[in-house]
Amino acid sequence: MYTINIIIMIFPSRRRLLFAISLSLTFFSFISCDDFPKNNNGVENPVSVAPPLQRTALIALEPPPVRKIVRDSSTRVIYMTFDDGPLSPTPFLNQIVSEKQIRIAAFVVGQHALTNPVFLRHLDDLKVNPLVEVVNHSYSHANGHYKAFYSAPQRAAQDMIDNESKLGLTKKIVRMPGRDIWALNNKSFGVRENGGSTATILRDSGYKIFGWDVEWEHYGKSAAPKKSPEAMVALIDTLFANGSMLTKNNLVFLGHDEMLYTEKARNDLRMIIDALKAKGYVFDFISNYPD
Repeated sequence: MYTINIIIMIFPSRRRLLFAISLSLTFFSFISCDDFPKNNNGVENPVSVAPPLQRTALIALEPPPVRKIVRDSSTRVIYMTFDDGPLSPTPFLNQIVSEKQIRIAAFVVGQHALTNPVFLRHLDDLKVNPLVEVVNHSYSHANGHYKAFYSAPQRAAQDMIDNESKLGLTKKIVRMPGRDIWALNNKSFGVRENGGSTATILRDSGYKIFGWDVEWEHYGKSAAPKKSPEAMVALIDTLFANGSMLTKNNLVFLGHDEMLYTEKARNDLRMIIDALKAKGYVFDFISNYPD
């Protein structure tokens, strides 16, 4: 009760209280988890687990009020998205988002959440963070067999529709596993490729399917980022300068939860965010992407 009483004084509103309590649950669950996710989706796990979150983070992560971003056609907007959670490093992503006060989208995999109670709590923590949109990355992640998965378009679409209902997702936003395919109301890309028929079924059912404009790539076994923060920021600057994105001045950034196992990778993400903020870029929810 001592910890709860302290949190009540710091987070007086009901919404912030829920957020704080969920973070405290994350702290205790994280240090009780001593192994890696049993991942059947083709993502290899690193050789060491991340260290536990510090207790002081409970006080530091008060979420700011979420206000509408005022922008015009010249505003340079970045939509940060992270795939494949919930996984062991997901609490670190949640922490960094609140620390840096940016908006992101977490594209989540139902099989990860519903086969591991610790990961399910990580998902709940994301849901109560007002800076995170929790959206759909399929239930099975195609079990890592993408071509076969999309060879049955209706079944693949149903996998994503089922993920929405099983996880209680509220936004009809999807990223298809293993495919950079876009299918929005008025824009599309890659719909003639393997997986395009599934994207069309989902779009006709009221979903928006998002690919990405730039990926923060990582190595397979270690999950370590391939590019330095400086290289990523320079690449993003170039893409904006050249208009190399589906919609001018609107860039969708792809990262993955599994990249954040190490403190170095987490600090790299902080450095990327800080540098982009300093250059005047704005971070927004993927649901506000213009279409």
